[in-house]
Amino acid sequence: MSGRYKFIPCFLLLVLCIIPAVAFGVPQIMSYQGTLHNKQGAPVTGDVSMTLKIYDVPTGDTGLLWHETKTVQVSNGVFNTQIGSATPLPPAIFAKDTLYLGIQVGADQEMVPGTVKFFV
Repeated sequence: MSGRYKFIPCFLLLVLCIIPAVAFGVPQIMSYQGTLHNKQGAPVTGDVSMTLKIYDVPTGDTGLLWHETKTVQVSNGVFNTQIGSATPLPPAIFAKDTLYLGIQVGADQEMVPGTVKFFV
């Protein structure tokens, strides 16, 4: 095989490796699981309205980067949700080292934001 034909398979392999990386990029949805109990400590069951917020500072609205409100199913106190399913996460969020997740259930006050770590 001559030198010019060896280049084509290598080039095709390179293109096939780059296309998925560009096409899939940074995720706009993240899975999140948590537990929810009422004021008496009993696990909640049913559909609840949740507002999820991502901040770049531990307290205060000044660092708000993103938020969404949606209905989440809770079963025996456990819920799973896809953060970003109602409002996609902007890729710039993933450039931060440390983020803080705040959750508000219904009309209750927002719970103190917890630290969220992202690993690439």
